Amino acid sequence: MRYVIAFFFPWLSLFLQGKIMSGIVCLILQITIIGWIASPVR
Repeated sequence: MRYVIAFFFPWLSLFLQGKIMSGIVCLILQITIIGWIASPVR
């Protein structure tokens, strides 16, 4: 189950392991990449 969470939500996996700062950085990077890929679609 941990691998499924880590694959789809890596930031949540880091939060559950107690690595809060790494989780926040990962979340920001993931949002940035998703936004960068979705922006040319318009």
